[in-house]
Amino acid sequence: MANIQQDTNRIPHLNSAYIRTFAALGVILIHSTGTYLWDFKPSAPFDVRWWTGNLYCSFLRWATPFFILLSGSVFLDPARSETTAEFLGKRLRRVLFPFALWTLVYLAYQYRGSFSGSELPKAGMVLNKVFFEDVYYHLWFIPMITGLYFLTPTFRIFIRHARRSDIEYFLVLCFVITTVQHLVPGFFIVEYIGWLGYIGFYVLGYYLGAFGIAAWKKKALYTVGLLMPAVTALGTWHLSMQAGKHDEKGWSSRQELRL
Repeated sequence: MANIQQDTNRIPHLNSAYIRTFAALGVILIHSTGTYLWDFKPSAPFDVRWWTGNLYCSFLRWATPFFILLSGSVFLDPARSETTAEFLGKRLRRVLFPFALWTLVYLAYQYRGSFSGSELPKAGMVLNKVFFEDVYYHLWFIPMITGLYFLTPTFRIFIRHARRSDIEYFLVLCFVITTVQHLVPGFFIVEYIGWLGYIGFYVLGYYLGAFGIAAWKKKALYTVGLLMPAVTALGTWHLSMQAGKHDEKGWSSRQELRL
């Protein structure tokens, strides 16, 4: 019985490890094939290279959100007894030190010409890149998840006292606001609260772990999930043909694939 109980307790951790592994592979594939997308030409709408990137990226859009869902399912648990200082100290040490290291690595890579006699970049330019731009296109994830960590203590209070319907209202609000902001930038309702997108995934991670989904809803969601890659790929192709260049409205407002 002790062995059975031990194996049962390990299952969530094993599932989490599997999900993180597949999500990491998905992110790698997105960045490996995404560079093809910026070579879209309306005169060659069926270019194999472009469609390769389009299909991979459309199929793997879940990769980054899955990391955020997993984090929310763990860190927003109101049963966690750690203080705000303990939580932030532990999480920020694990995020900011590696971020600082890789920031130095990629800054050195981007300004590598300076080591062979070219003019050194100005300090103000470097600081602006670190604090107001993405140091490198795929490092945007670290500032984003750090922001979620800062909000975590506040969201724990909300979740501890919220009813299920309150959390559902917040999730609907997050995804509606994000969709409207993405499709209609500057719309008056979303202009000042358009930062809710990734927070929605974070809270959704807790919600799915705490309440689950009814069986009939799962079937509907699985069906939609299987159809969406094709819809996304065809929609991206259609929007790109209209724009005369690659259009990523069907994915994300961030240009995280551009080199």
